[in-house]
Amino acid sequence: MPDQFEYFDEHGKPIDTADLDGGEYEIIDEPVTTPQPAPEQPTLLNVVRPARASTDPDPGPRLSKGAIVGVLAVVLVVGGGAAFALSQIGNANNATSVADVRSRVESKSDDIVADARPDVNACGGTQIKDAAWMRNSDEPSKQLNIIASLSLPPEFVKRSATSDDPADTTALVQFGDRSLGIYDYDAKAGKKVEDADRWWKVSVTTDPELAVTGEEKGTGQDEDAATACTSVPGGVYRVIGEGIPAGAREMRADLVNVAVLKGDGVEPATVWIVAGDRLLKTTLEYTPSDDE
Repeated sequence: MPDQFEYFDEHGKPIDTADLDGGEYEIIDEPVTTPQPAPEQPTLLNVVRPARASTDPDPGPRLSKGAIVGVLAVVLVVGGGAAFALSQIGNANNATSVADVRSRVESKSDDIVADARPDVNACGGTQIKDAAWMRNSDEPSKQLNIIASLSLPPEFVKRSATSDDPADTTALVQFGDRSLGIYDYDAKAGKKVEDADRWWKVSVTTDPELAVTGEEKGTGQDEDAATACTSVPGGVYRVIGEGIPAGAREMRADLVNVAVLKGDGVEPATVWIVAGDRLLKTTLEYTPSDDE
């Protein structure tokens, strides 16, 4: 019967039994596994790529997932505070910006209103009347702001104090650029112009400073210069500033009883005023509104 066994040497190679006759051998009764060839490993190619310049910033060392979570937690806390602070700064800047814009708009609006107003010119007398107080009416649209004050001579003050109506008996004449004449008229004197006590004249210079240069009996025949402005009868006017005669004040500080007013022939906004015992140099201006 054929041999039921196969024989292998110690290296696992098959042996023909015919070669075993007469030879020395030892039979070991245990299975012999045939070694399997090792699987072929793919050949690894070590490819070296040329270095490429990168424009990206160096990402730095990598963090583990746990470390990243910790960092994010810190960012949320600190970043939240930073975001709040930045929000407050933004709000402050926004508030400042809104306030600045509002201020600029209001200022521009005032400029537009001011530009819409006609220029002040007192010479014709019409705008001077805009500073007059009228009973049961709104406040005047203009006012007279005192910039200089001059006490008048005692003789003139005494004469004007005896007048029943100074607005009817006081006159202003402008002889030249810087020369004024203030007159008191005595209506009770004789009817002839040459009568001794009918007129009293005070001469005033306005340059280099406001000053009385003399006083004398007047003839009543003096006339304004060709470029002189219109005289305006007295009344109650809105006058502000320092130098208002106490005896000329009415019920309010800016209510002043004025004897006569006259625009200056050289300075369009200047108005000369005789009030009580003083000559006032004033500037005619618009009365400020509540927003100004």
